Amino acid sequence: MSNIRDRLSKYTGNTNLTVNSTSNIRNRLNNYINQPNQQNNLNNEKEDKSLLKTISAGVQYLGQGALKGLEATFVDTPLQIAAGIKKIFGDDEGAKGLMEASDVSLTNMLVNKAAGEETNPYKNNNQNLWNKEVDKNSYIKENNLGGKVMTAVGEMLPTIAIGSSMSGGLKAKQIGSNVLLGTKAFSGGTNEAYRESGNLGKSMLYGLGSAGTELLTEKISGGIPGLKQIGGTTRKEIAKNYLKNALGEGVEEVVSSLVNPILQTTYKGKDALNQYRTSDYWKEVLESGIVGSAVGGILDAPNTISNVKNTSNTNITQNTPKTVYDLVQQEQNSQNNANL
Repeated sequence: MSNIRDRLSKYTGNTNLTVNSTSNIRNRLNNYINQPNQQNNLNNEKEDKSLLKTISAGVQYLGQGALKGLEATFVDTPLQIAAGIKKIFGDDEGAKGLMEASDVSLTNMLVNKAAGEETNPYKNNNQNLWNKEVDKNSYIKENNLGGKVMTAVGEMLPTIAIGSSMSGGLKAKQIGSNVLLGTKAFSGGTNEAYRESGNLGKSMLYGLGSAGTELLTEKISGGIPGLKQIGGTTRKEIAKNYLKNALGEGVEEVVSSLVNPILQTTYKGKDALNQYRTSDYWKEVLESGIVGSAVGGILDAPNTISNVKNTSNTNITQNTPKTVYDLVQQEQNSQNNANL
């Protein structure tokens, strides 16, 4: 009781609180909170905040993911290639400076600036300070499954959008998107390895391995989600193919995660293989599969819905009774064909 009294004294500025006065204050607070109207208001306010903040967080992580995808493809990769060229010609300091520049997150700087946070990556440890605010009262958070799914979907959007805008058929669009996808994987892998090793040659080798793995595993589910045709002649068949493709995307991510420690031996040596012995690694493998399936399901949903509608319209057209005009036209066509 004395501890409660001391704390109340500190925050109220009243040093003459007695046991009775602190008890009265506590009882009044409890009575206020426990009033039906007040309790309902508090609950409703909390629910409203959770729903709105969750939607807001999802949209923000989707947007941040899109910016990250563009940055990796069109900013980081050119810087890394330039660093490699400088390294070949013996300019080690120039190469190091370019690699450090490619590791700076422009996305985080832009978001921090928009939110009025510290933008200098050397002062904020290259972190997105605004996301702490985004995560408040939201079910979707930066580092939970929801946040990772929305960010991954966002990272794929530029690849799909640019691929879809390319001339040619679906095959050409898939090839163009694969180039962008491989470039993004190369960039992310190179930065990850250089951050840990500081060795540019080994880092780029790991980046190439990451890109190759990304492109090869895309064959498992038949291509990039969002650019695939989910076929089928019935709703049931389309739904089955949709689920199959979503699971395939999850399998792709699991395979990539399983191969990754082997690729990491390029700059970590045999120590990278010790990951197979840890429970944390296998949790990450499972999580990557869940995220991959969710991302594939979200990106393939628009095409799937469109195919279901087209199938329904086709069935309606085929099952519609023929009108008198249709029957007369059919008879005339038959007579014309007979005369021929």
